[in-house]
Amino acid sequence: FFRRDWEGKDMSTRLRAASVILVLASAADADTIQVPLDHATIQEAIDASTDGDVILIAPGLYTGTGDWVMNPNGKAITIQSTGLASETILDGEGQRRVVVCANGESSSTVIDGLTIQNGLGTAIDFNENQTDDYWERSGGGALVFEASPSFTDCRFIECATDTYGGGLYSTNGSPSLMNCEFISNTSENSGGGLHLTNHQGTVSGCTISDNTAQWIGGGMTCMGGQPTLTNCLIENNETENYSGGIHCVHAHILLQDCELRDNHAINMGGGIAAFGGHVQFTNGTVAANTCAGDGGGIAAMRFSELTISQTTLSGNTAEDGAAILASESHGTLIDCDIFENTATRYGGAIDLRASHVSSSNCTIHDNSADTASAGIHSDPSSQLILKDSSVCSNQPTQIYGGWSEISEVCVNRMCDECDSSDGDTVHEVPGEYATIQEAIDAADDQETVLVSAGTWTGSGGSVIDLAGKSITLTSVDGPEATILDGEDERRVIHCAGGAEKHSTISGFTIQGGRADRGAGVFCYQSSPTIQHCIINNNQATDDGGGIMILHANPVIDDCDIANNLAGWDGGGVACIGGTPSILNSSIHGNIASDDGGGVYCFNSASPQIESCLIYENIAAQDGGGIFG
Repeated sequence: FFRRDWEGKDMSTRLRAASVILVLASAADADTIQVPLDHATIQEAIDASTDGDVILIAPGLYTGTGDWVMNPNGKAITIQSTGLASETILDGEGQRRVVVCANGESSSTVIDGLTIQNGLGTAIDFNENQTDDYWERSGGGALVFEASPSFTDCRFIECATDTYGGGLYSTNGSPSLMNCEFISNTSENSGGGLHLTNHQGTVSGCTISDNTAQWIGGGMTCMGGQPTLTNCLIENNETENYSGGIHCVHAHILLQDCELRDNHAINMGGGIAAFGGHVQFTNGTVAANTCAGDGGGIAAMRFSELTISQTTLSGNTAEDGAAILASESHGTLIDCDIFENTATRYGGAIDLRASHVSSSNCTIHDNSADTASAGIHSDPSSQLILKDSSVCSNQPTQIYGGWSEISEVCVNRMCDECDSSDGDTVHEVPGEYATIQEAIDAADDQETVLVSAGTWTGSGGSVIDLAGKSITLTSVDGPEATILDGEDERRVIHCAGGAEKHSTISGFTIQGGRADRGAGVFCYQSSPTIQHCIINNNQATDDGGGIMILHANPVIDDCDIANNLAGWDGGGVACIGGTPSILNSSIHGNIASDDGGGVYCFNSASPQIESCLIYENIAAQDGGGIFG
């Protein structure tokens, strides 16, 4: 077939004259009817035709007087323009539907090279049940009911409906759509450009742009079925609710060699949102889509299956999950490049909620999220599996939450470090690296970062981020001489992810931290051992002045936790979920503005506290020493 380029040029119209000649030559047993030469209107020509006939339409503007401009009435005929589609216009005048196919039309009914514009989905009692069924008002440009005609090189422009499918509505049929344009159509409900229900066919080489829907599917909606979109551009569509580009409900949809860009939704799924079913996106681009809510590029909801391969996701924005949001769903990412997406809250690239997602041979880099999140945000009920992938150069950190590694995974603040290693298992600061974070970024699992005496500060959201690694971070000269200082501007230590790994932090003073939670140490779904440390003079606006333990199982051994302040709970230590161990430590002089001056326990947290001194802590409400 002749593909349409992204500039909207109809490549096939250059050969339309030759195509007409071929039709005339090959239709020896069929009649050729010309409009307006033989009949003044298209419908008159259709009424006079029989199966196999060809109706040739000269350039011009054609309207109607009844409920539609044309209806093939189930005939196996070809209705074809002799010139450009832009010159051969069927106009509903904002009063009537343009095309109706509701009499079992098959692929032998061909509609080729026409502009279908200004159609309106008016109520017609097709099934004669004296009821205004929703589908009978659908499809402002074309209504296809239990039929499968072929539309080739057609333009659906500025058509409207108050129900489904501003440009085209199809239910229980599979019309073929090849090299068509759906532009500036509107729906007050679903599918601004088109709405397909139980569609089993192909949409190929089509442009779907500048359409709007008030409820779902600004560009298009797929309800059930197994539609395949190939070499399509879905661009600059908008909805006031879900799915700016494409909305899918229990559909098994394949998008191959497609671009999904610059679409917008208010609530969810700037580019595409799926509720159940399976979305496969192969060798495509998902770029610059926006959502004021969740899932800027792609949102997979309510037990959806998502498979994305050889696809670029970039420049998408949302509140949560700028490139991908997965909620109660399963996702597989293969050979993808996910970069420069921005979330105002969680998951600069990906946000997982009670979902299982695996990444194989992907690069997830240079994405940004709020200071409390990361490039990938994985909640406690999600499972993230990384294989042969890099998660790097994201802000403020790489992965928030637990994750598992199969092989060759790099999680690093600097992508340049992912491809370099000098083979040394001990990384010395400042002998080999100017900062502790540089040494952490260069270290692999089971390696050591050795820090000399001094006061060490940092930039960004924390002084150091262990990035989910299983390493040993230790001082040469002990906590009195080796100080990690947040300078009253940032958290000191961030430990998130790598729940199955066991890092060690030993021999530091941790002071001057400022954060909403866990100003000294923030520990989320991770299991570090923090030993021989002094954790003092840190301040959290919410919980965990000294240490915040969130669904984590760290071991705190031989530490002095003193003079920390929490704006809410847990002046010294706040535990929410998890089974941490606090051993051989002193917890004193800490203050909580609400509960748990020394230690605060909540949400089934079960800390093991042994051989500790807990004294002179203050809580404004309950539990000066321990609350829980």
